[in-house]
Amino acid sequence: MEEEKKVKDAEEAAAEAARQEWMKYYAEQGDYKSAMALAVEEKDAVYIEECKDKARVAKINEYKEKGKYAMAKKYATAAEAAAIDSEVETKAEANRKEWIDYYMKVSDYDQAKALCISGEEEEALDQAFDQKRRDYLQQQLEKGKYAVAKQYAISEDEMTMIDQYEEAQTENSRKEWLQHYIDTHDFANAAAYVVSDEELEALKAAKEAYLEHCRVTWRDYYTSVGDYDGAVKYVVSNDELTNLEGKFEAMRKEHFNHYLEQRNYKGAASMAVTNEEVAQIRAARAAP
Repeated sequence: MEEEKKVKDAEEAAAEAARQEWMKYYAEQGDYKSAMALAVEEKDAVYIEECKDKARVAKINEYKEKGKYAMAKKYATAAEAAAIDSEVETKAEANRKEWIDYYMKVSDYDQAKALCISGEEEEALDQAFDQKRRDYLQQQLEKGKYAVAKQYAISEDEMTMIDQYEEAQTENSRKEWLQHYIDTHDFANAAAYVVSDEELEALKAAKEAYLEHCRVTWRDYYTSVGDYDGAVKYVVSNDELTNLEGKFEAMRKEHFNHYLEQRNYKGAASMAVTNEEVAQIRAARAAP
């Protein structure tokens, strides 16, 4: 009897395990009718309802991910349906604003305005487009494209501003070229950019100063290499001539004394110009 009881208990346990396994299988596969047919306890029914609710929520999320909100609401509770509606509104609002930003970027005012839903938004849109217009106008000014800039001007004040900007830039450019040619000593081209007596006088003064600088530079160069004939060509006054002759006389005496000290009497003789210097050479020759 005891053995028979053990066998019976084992068979019942196996049958119960199989029941629970099949019940869970049917519940997880969505065959709730078959699952309920195998339910024998309250906890079995609770488990099946939980599986059923999980599948329902999964279906809701699946349709939401696909953007099929109407289908999602068919599986939703009243509270869940309200949450879905709120989510749809939030996404629609974000999408609307993204499209407004896109149309702003591509400068499609009509399409952007069509998406506005309030007077405040339209006013903000108008301000944004006007700022974009003014920014573009300024960019064209800076590029020197004044005709293009005028196409974006919407008032007399803006047209006047463009004309003034163009005049100022043209004047600045003229002055820059004038100064460039003066700085590079191209006075012929510089003259083409002179527009007033004052500028003409300044140009003449700059040219005279440059020529004077060149004259003095060449005079000093020839003086430094001992070329009197070269240096004297650049002398323009008696004072300069006196000064030049004084320098060359000093140089001659320096060379004369140097040759004499080195006993280079031929060299010294080439530098001698006075009887006294000739006598100095003779005395040096006679000295032991």
